[in-house]
Amino acid sequence: MLEQILSDVRFALRWLRRSPGFAIVAVGSLAVGIGFNTALFTIVDALLFRPLPVEQPDRLVDVYTSGGDGDQYATCSYPDFLDYLARNDVFTDMLAFTPSLDAVKIGDRSRLALGQVVSGSYFQVLGLRALAGRTLTP
Repeated sequence: MLEQILSDVRFALRWLRRSPGFAIVAVGSLAVGIGFNTALFTIVDALLFRPLPVEQPDRLVDVYTSGGDGDQYATCSYPDFLDYLARNDVFTDMLAFTPSLDAVKIGDRSRLALGQVVSGSYFQVLGLRALAGRTLTP
């Protein structure tokens, strides 16, 4: 078995040596494929396999409302969030967040930046601390 594999490897190397153009394309294709798979696995590993970098990620839940258009996972307004917070007797605490797309001026140029608008309890509920300074407070 091992002898057959070595024979096949020697044959492949001789064949690649005879056609260097094909060898370059083959090696390049393998390099691109391996690089892409490595990058993809790194992203999937960071997003799906590692736990969230917050205190007690297993105790986090996402609360949705039903939209008027039948949307089962609609978001709510900030006044609705304040009502939920005032009447909450189930959760330890609550936070609110919504995505935000804003223009940021850097020197003489403007760029679009993706961010979030969050409630004052956001960092406290997630158990996140600032490296320097302080975070938002309720």
